[in-house]
Amino acid sequence: MQHLALRPISLLVLLAAASASQANILVNGSFEQPGYATETTSIPGWTATAGLIEVGTPGAYGVTGQDGTHVVELDAEGNSTIQQTFSLGTATALNVSFLYAARRFSGGSTNDFDVLLNGVVVASLRDLTDNRMRTYTLYGMGVAGTNTIGFAAVGRSDTVGGIIDAVNVSAVPGPVAALPFALMALKRRKRA
Repeated sequence: MQHLALRPISLLVLLAAASASQANILVNGSFEQPGYATETTSIPGWTATAGLIEVGTPGAYGVTGQDGTHVVELDAEGNSTIQQTFSLGTATALNVSFLYAARRFSGGSTNDFDVLLNGVVVASLRDLTDNRMRTYTLYGMGVAGTNTIGFAAVGRSDTVGGIIDAVNVSAVPGPVAALPFALMALKRRKRA
């Protein structure tokens, strides 16, 4: 059984009017730079705060439905955490979306990972086994000044981890209604 869990924290809000078409605040959200497969501590826009960043082609991991030529695996030589820092002029409602797939032939718990906003776990994805990329979307509040978005592998540290791609953080225009966490939903939709 697949589990999607959201953490009860005040950073999450449900947005009255969300638009995924806003410009991506992040750099290299689809991991197309450096343009070749690698294991390293940093690539344009992203830094590994634990382990390594592993950039590769979707076919090497047995996943489909990616954005562009490259993806990131979250368990290079062991569980890894990657993050990107970005700045906001004022506190801003954010739309965070990304593609995710489990590596082909891997067990569910090996692909487990958390999504972090400013160092706080805002979503936990567990026991996922589908090797087709799917879009996940969540909403949160960025603070004025420096912010970080991160992905942390928390499954078995066995060099076989979840695959992410097309990470997008965008400001949400329009009014925002802060609601209790229980009303917040992590949406998932199939990637065509």
